[in-house]
Amino acid sequence: MNENPPPTLPVHLLLLEVAGMAMLGLGIFLYASPGSALARALPMPIAWWLIALGTLQAAAATVLLARFLIGRRAPK
Repeated sequence: MNENPPPTLPVHLLLLEVAGMAMLGLGIFLYASPGSALARALPMPIAWWLIALGTLQAAAATVLLARFLIGRRAPK
């Protein structure tokens, strides 16, 4: 009998992925709609920083999730 159940999917990595995609989406929105009230209230480099950091954060979370899922495979 297996005494160690398989680990569950880490929710914090999923939240990190969602947060990165939200940052990326907000940055694209600010860049694509310069006439919106939010875009007029913030300087344009904020959009570039959100796009860059959101992309990096989502990519890092994807790599960490992939490493976790690959590590869950049954041993050979």
